[in-house]
Amino acid sequence: MLGEGDRLIVTRLDRLARSTRDLLNVLHTISERGAAFKSLADQWADTTTPYGRLMVTILGGLAEFERSRRCWDQARATRASALGGRLS
Repeated sequence: MLGEGDRLIVTRLDRLARSTRDLLNVLHTISERGAAFKSLADQWADTTTPYGRLMVTILGGLAEFERSRRCWDQARATRASALGGRLS
């Protein structure tokens, strides 16, 4: 368990949560326990600073958008394949 002064380190921000809501909930729980969060690949994702907390919130939302867009593109391509290659 995380405690006062601990830091949770992940390789990438998208490894921590799949949605902005989940990300913010996890980060809130980490903060309540007196711990911090840092991403190795995303140097801006560091909750020990106000700037880092802002960036995590904004870019977490963008990451969720990108994930949703990829799923939408994949579903669209699958439908096109089923229709003989025609995109609808």
